[in-house]
Amino acid sequence: MKKSNLEKIAKEYHLSAKLNDMHIENFNQNYYAKWLLKYTYNKKILEMGFGDGILTGHLSKSSSKIDLIEGSSLLANKAKKKFKKIKVINTMFEEFFPKKNYDVILASHILEHVDNPVKILKKISTWMHKKSICIIHVPIRSSYHRQLAVIMKLQKKLDSLSKRDHIVGHKRVYSINRMKLDLKKSGMRIKEIKGFFVKFLPNSMMINFSNKLLFALNKIAEIIDPSLCANVSFVVMKKKI
Repeated sequence: MKKSNLEKIAKEYHLSAKLNDMHIENFNQNYYAKWLLKYTYNKKILEMGFGDGILTGHLSKSSSKIDLIEGSSLLANKAKKKFKKIKVINTMFEEFFPKKNYDVILASHILEHVDNPVKILKKISTWMHKKSICIIHVPIRSSYHRQLAVIMKLQKKLDSLSKRDHIVGHKRVYSINRMKLDLKKSGMRIKEIKGFFVKFLPNSMMINFSNKLLFALNKIAEIIDPSLCANVSFVVMKKKI
């Protein structure tokens, strides 16, 4: 993705006050972050992308050493002002060549945005040592709400991109098998797969959902097949040689 596109998404989505569904995404990110923290205690962490800064906020309260790489100058500057103890690197992923390896790399809602996800995964592997983990979080095409949309003829295919997908810069929606294949091509192995948020409706129809209901839709994902959830996390390591 070009830097100019990153700045456009930053202005129209992350820094915009016009979208009325941000509280839903923020609630889900906060729920996800609480699960994520068990992997990050006292570690050397690289967070890929600042987004709305919710994950960064949770990470900043830990004792971990955190680097943040962000391609958008607008979002990088916001991160620098808000989180003084975090090292913010304003560069594209493809142009990042750290002098150290990280214990934990967080690629939350990254791979659906990039032009070549396998190339980025291979790049990530160069930032890892043999005990490192990378946690990849992506939207899933077989989520209940996408299946219902196809049945109702609101979208042609499970992986059709919605208007909201285009606003946030999505280039694809993953399946579990597509992610497994991309990871295999990049030399990664999966340790854990976990689903998040059982979503039956588009955000536009959930605006008035209470926090209690949003919590329940996240909580129930713990006993649902991950492929039916809105988002899935893959905890991965480099393949043993």
